[in-house]
Amino acid sequence: MESESTPQEALPEFSPPPAYALEPELLEAAPRQIPGFVYDSAYVKKAKQIQRGLLIAAVVCMGLQFVPFIKDLSFYILPLGYVGWLGVALILFYLGAVVSLTRGSGPMKYFTHGQPVVVQILELVKQPTVIMNGSETHFAFVAVVQMVHPETGERVVESVSSDNFASDTKARYHTSLQVGDYVTALYLPENKSEPLKIYGFLGFNPEVNYLQLEEKNSAFTDMVTIVVVALFFGGLFMALYSMERYETLDFPINALTISVVGLGALAGLGCLIGGYLYQRKQQRDQAARNEAALASGGVMELERPPEKGFGKLQQIFITLALIAGAPLMGGLLSGTALLFLNGFLDTSEPRQVPVTLGERFTETQSLIFRQYKVEYTLEGETEERDLSTSPLGLFMLMEGNEGVALVKEGAMGWPWVATILPAGGLVSFPEEGTPAESSESDTT
Repeated sequence: MESESTPQEALPEFSPPPAYALEPELLEAAPRQIPGFVYDSAYVKKAKQIQRGLLIAAVVCMGLQFVPFIKDLSFYILPLGYVGWLGVALILFYLGAVVSLTRGSGPMKYFTHGQPVVVQILELVKQPTVIMNGSETHFAFVAVVQMVHPETGERVVESVSSDNFASDTKARYHTSLQVGDYVTALYLPENKSEPLKIYGFLGFNPEVNYLQLEEKNSAFTDMVTIVVVALFFGGLFMALYSMERYETLDFPINALTISVVGLGALAGLGCLIGGYLYQRKQQRDQAARNEAALASGGVMELERPPEKGFGKLQQIFITLALIAGAPLMGGLLSGTALLFLNGFLDTSEPRQVPVTLGERFTETQSLIFRQYKVEYTLEGETEERDLSTSPLGLFMLMEGNEGVALVKEGAMGWPWVATILPAGGLVSFPEEGTPAESSESDTT
């Protein structure tokens, strides 16, 4: 606990009520035994919820390593090849969390070894504590308190915060504390670098809990959020898959493609405008909450100060990128949707077109995604193209420089290459002890 000394004349009078008493469970000298009610507290319930999440995730990961689809997908998404080891790591984290809770480690050490001290709330606000890429991701209640330092006897000022909570839940978090209240705080004499903690913010005692989470009135918002996130990431996956799997030999520029891509761009712009209007509503709601708090003596929610210098330039750049990127993303998703429909709904018989093979290689991006590519040139053309294939498809084309492309006409009449086979036919994998042979491919 690192205290900030302040001239006493600058501080209000520090005079705890004569009837004020420390919580009975804190009167015992450290190290204290953990009473039974702590194991039913908000803190322990949250810790056990995290433990259950780790255990469930570990079991799921351990099971996924035996799923054939996941094994095949691990050739393209490399971390999936280590999903079993991830399960082992999660088991270790789970065991560590269980041991930490049982032995009173982590925040529990404030209860077992903390020294209680009476503090007075001088200021109390709800403010952002974590900002990523210009967005407020986490908030906390932050209090400025004064107390008599137990070692020096001087009055000092400390800044004390609650645990962080996600920004999307900030409107549902409340505290019963008010400026001027006297409450119990805990510090660790043996580790002065650890911050001072208000006992009621730790959630150990259900009767001394200053951090309340308002229950949701409806799960509708959660359902909408889940659907929107699933559609967004599903759309991105579909776009990437379609560009690699169903890329056409020539993407036509006609009334259909212009209309669909244009509508997608407008939809992307509409989503951006909707997000902006939602943000403005959040700001109005915050202003209304602050007005109500000011009238009732409650907790104000601090706004982020305006960005200056480089931060302002970064904010302007992000805004311009969003304005330009939203319609581009919408147009891209709608265009790749046409590619997907053209290939996925294609029932035409493939025609064989001889090709000259170029470089065959694997391409790994960010140590996560791997592609297996073959460069080729169609007979009668000079343009070199590339085709994403499978590990087996790449292996079959490693020998020789000639191949056969199976070209399909496309459901919308846009030809695309389904696959490329060796010019001599499919490679056969012989039984053990017999020589390898080639079989003619059946591509009628």
